Amino acid sequence: MTKHIGLRVLLVALVSRGLLGCNSSTDQVVVERLSEQVEVKSTPDVGSEVARAAIVKFDRDHDHLGAIESLAAYRTDAKLAMSDENNRSLFGLEIDLRNRSGFRQQANAAARQFAKYHRLDLSKLIGLTHPTRPMATFANKPDANDPDEVANYGLMSILYALQLHQEACDAIAAIEASTLHRTNDLELMSFYTWVLSICEQKPQLLQVLATLPDEVVQFPAYWLALGNLASKDSSLEISRQEISLLYLMALRQEPNHLLACRAAISATDDVQLVERLQRQLVAIQEIQSMVNDLVTGTANPLQVVPPLSRRLNESGRPLEALAWQLWYVTELSTNASQQATLCSAREQLLQVYPDGYDWEKIVGRDLQEQAKRIAVRIKSQANTRQQDVLRTPLPLNNEKSIAIRLDDVTEEAGVNFQWRNAATIVKKNFRLFEPLGGAAVILDFDRDGAPDLYLVQADGDPLQSDRRGQVQSDQLFQNVTQKMGSIRFRCLTLSTQENPTGLAESGYALGATAGDWNQDGWDDLVVANLNETVLMLNQTDGTFQKTRLHPPINGAADRAVIPLSMAIADLDGDGLSELIQLNYVNDTDVFAPITYRSN
Repeated sequence: MTKHIGLRVLLVALVSRGLLGCNSSTDQVVVERLSEQVEVKSTPDVGSEVARAAIVKFDRDHDHLGAIESLAAYRTDAKLAMSDENNRSLFGLEIDLRNRSGFRQQANAAARQFAKYHRLDLSKLIGLTHPTRPMATFANKPDANDPDEVANYGLMSILYALQLHQEACDAIAAIEASTLHRTNDLELMSFYTWVLSICEQKPQLLQVLATLPDEVVQFPAYWLALGNLASKDSSLEISRQEISLLYLMALRQEPNHLLACRAAISATDDVQLVERLQRQLVAIQEIQSMVNDLVTGTANPLQVVPPLSRRLNESGRPLEALAWQLWYVTELSTNASQQATLCSAREQLLQVYPDGYDWEKIVGRDLQEQAKRIAVRIKSQANTRQQDVLRTPLPLNNEKSIAIRLDDVTEEAGVNFQWRNAATIVKKNFRLFEPLGGAAVILDFDRDGAPDLYLVQADGDPLQSDRRGQVQSDQLFQNVTQKMGSIRFRCLTLSTQENPTGLAESGYALGATAGDWNQDGWDDLVVANLNETVLMLNQTDGTFQKTRLHPPINGAADRAVIPLSMAIADLDGDGLSELIQLNYVNDTDVFAPITYRSN
């Protein structure tokens, strides 16, 4: 995407390249023709020096926040009403600038109010449909340290792109290094809490939560952060039902938020609520798919807008449904009577649904007050813990303190190992089992009193019928340390060496455990591979005997179990050990290669 030079360029770029891009010259022609019709009528003509100065500040000076604040200050000081047709272009410009600079939640909240009085152009409608996508296209992972990228796209656009790339921890670093961080902008700070919760940086998350003002409740990212924190910290004593309310509040703030909908489904035990949310999830996916078809030129407006409006209305979004119809008849039709009919229908709709949404259909009930009380409880505990930290006395000079230092001695200890999820390591766009990692087992297989290591390996294709010699095997590292302070291990299972232990296990492994399976006093091993579990009995002479607990499965339809971890214990007290295997999913589609649709 090229450097922003004005709202006309923005809309051409947004519609013809934005969100999901185009994939053929035909699509490009269709979409650019559509964008021309949209951009001409959405170009501001407010006759205001303030508006013109804001555009210059935004496009030429790259002072995105300054441009937005100047418009907001002007309309506030002048006490301009959004409902006044004379102010339509000014309010619309402010929404566009917020979208362009990445303040997506503020832009969408304003667009929902704007839609009560005026028609929405295509960029605003797309923004409502895809609330977590930046209004800019990045060919590669964006760099928040690149001043040109920040100037062109805005920090918030980059942050949303990083989150979409599953780079939440990079987003944290970008926020903390930014000057915007010091402004305490509420959308930025709510986004900050969200990515902190994703990366499980709990102390910092509690510190930030303790300082946030009450106004932050308007942002879905804040509620997602609270839900993530409460679901992972049992000491907060937030029930599953209450956690689901936190996620529902995120959906209440942004009705097309897929992540919020999915999180609410996973958090609740309420069968009726799950069914309602699953219907919402399907609706959001279908709505976004239809809009994608329109944007990419796969379908024309006549094919998309009628079914899109019906789906929006059925799923509790009548104002959005009407906004799409109004856009269609305004931009692509000259039928003035239809426009008047739709405007009249909008007035009637708002009498029934003052917000333009059927919240009962979307989230099930009025939950705002209860969710806010839960948030107050969490923030109160965050404040308490923060105060406890501040009250904890530092050790005096005459007090002894313990300094803990951990040194990385992996290389010098002779542990040369890397878990591989494929023959060529996959770093993003994973199949379900590829980012899970492998188990590390500590055992004393030779009973010399020194801990040995067993590290499982995956590598290659999990469905390959004969993997022996084709992939790297699991590795057993024998502890051969001779003196204190100089730890040494020796690898006994590299496939290129003689293998006296019998442990050249070449399955696609994720989980493993060690214990005395046969009560002979020697540690045995159990490895959970995709498709089969292997028991290796210690023969007490430095070798192992391998037994497959699940025979190799020949039919591809049966190759579906992903085992995550193993444990061995005497559960019933009869002196005999049981094996516990935790499986992730049972779905044959997990092994299918990643495919991409044109949009």
